[in-house]
Amino acid sequence: MGISERRKELRRRRHRREKLKQLYRRFLKAPPSEKQAILDKVRALTPGYLDVYRNWGVLDQYLQGNWRGQ
Repeated sequence: MGISERRKELRRRRHRREKLKQLYRRFLKAPPSEKQAILDKVRALTPGYLDVYRNWGVLDQYLQGNWRGQ
């Protein structure tokens, strides 16, 4: 991997991290109806969305199929 490719990779990671912070702030303030839409955006944003769900405290509900945007 060349240095230019590494720079692109770092830029993608930093952008993803900032976007996740922004989505988390929105998730905390969101009404129940909007929370599912935010989780869908997280899922589309990163392949590690299950880790993000675990950190946000919604993984168990998501895996059981009980997630309704509580």
